[in-house]
Amino acid sequence: MDNIRFSSREVKARQIAVRLLPGTDLLTGLVAVCKEHGVTAGCITAMHGSLSRARFVWALPDPRTKMNAKYGDPVDVEGPLEFICGSGMIGVYEDNGETVVHLHGVLSDPDQGFHGAHFVEGGNPVMSTMEIMIQAFDDATITRAFERRNNMAALGMDFSGKVIVVTGGSRGIGRGIVEAFAESNGTVVILDLDESSALQATDELTSRGRKVSFLPLDVSLYHDVNLCIEKIIGKFGHIDVLVNDAGVSSGKPFAECNEQDWDFIVGINLKGTFNTCNAVFPHMIHNGGGKIVNIASIAGKLGGGFRGTAIYAASKAGVIGLTKGLAREGGPSNINANAICPGVIKTTMIDPIPEEHKKAIIAGTPLARFGEPREIGDVAMFLSSDMASHVTGEIFDVDGGIMRD
Repeated sequence: MDNIRFSSREVKARQIAVRLLPGTDLLTGLVAVCKEHGVTAGCITAMHGSLSRARFVWALPDPRTKMNAKYGDPVDVEGPLEFICGSGMIGVYEDNGETVVHLHGVLSDPDQGFHGAHFVEGGNPVMSTMEIMIQAFDDATITRAFERRNNMAALGMDFSGKVIVVTGGSRGIGRGIVEAFAESNGTVVILDLDESSALQATDELTSRGRKVSFLPLDVSLYHDVNLCIEKIIGKFGHIDVLVNDAGVSSGKPFAECNEQDWDFIVGINLKGTFNTCNAVFPHMIHNGGGKIVNIASIAGKLGGGFRGTAIYAASKAGVIGLTKGLAREGGPSNINANAICPGVIKTTMIDPIPEEHKKAIIAGTPLARFGEPREIGDVAMFLSSDMASHVTGEIFDVDGGIMRD
């Protein structure tokens, strides 16, 4: 155990039974209880009640949910809504002289199916009834552990000072990737042909204080890609992370495809990935390293499926092979190259899939739902962080368990 370092301390625990009366504001009531009993941190060992309204931060959505909310979004809910917590957390801290309480538990509702909700101030959650048992930890404190950006920084995923280039970042999976890096303090440059969607994404994120900009680019054009990369380096001085998401698919059967179909799909999906990697690679070598994340697809392993057919599969299989080659050649220069193979993600790309087909896909997916763009963004962010410093040449399936290979 010579290599194991740790610190520990014994804390005293005490049980506090709380009953909040109907009409009581949940957070206000808990602040009062915690102040009275001197609680700054604790574990909720039992909790049950009903809310007439609440605001919480969307954390882990239940597959049954009918809400169109993204990870980390504040959501306002009108009740009655059952709140159940068998192993939650509670913490109290000071913020600008005001005592604030954070509460984590499970919201249960037959229609909404919320799961993993962090209550936040500002939603005026009002009780119908609520009974709580708090296991209070004496001599312990808690900070704003439920704020996503602080969590990411604590996990080593703070991209302050880092420049991240995302192709195809205006919508869908690319938008989820852009949001992940931007909310973790990165400086993000979107490269995309869809100027309208890219400008909308840029405006929305910059209005929230994020560092996001946009340059129009067709990734299939080698010369244009090189000029664009030089422009970014001229402005920022370096590129730390390259994420290649720009891509197209087609449901046309192979027997009906022609050379133009091949050139179009392979030109964007595979050649486009080559173009950006080829332009950025020398700069990363010069700067002592960098991170490359290529968005492939499980179709590149399966030979197609869902919407992507043979040509799409070939293009994504090529991305997988290219990624492994980049890892091998870039390793001595401290360049990490990995690929993500999404399964079926909720984007406009799956809109043409018939509803019955979608139901069949979900039935064959262990997690019983389609993925969210932000879930791809989170994996891309991990692979670009110091937490993945010894990870390269790997192909990550983010597919709800479809592949299991």
